[in-house]
Amino acid sequence: DTIGTPLRSWAYGRAVFGATVAFAGVSAYTVEDRLWR
Repeated sequence: DTIGTPLRSWAYGRAVFGATVAFAGVSAYTVEDRLWR
């Protein structure tokens, strides 16, 4: 379907972006925590 495919790829892109940002945030938090302790 024409409408469903872009919507699905947008949702997939959002999920990947969200996961990447979350992973980067956790990594930065972990590194910072190690540096300060």
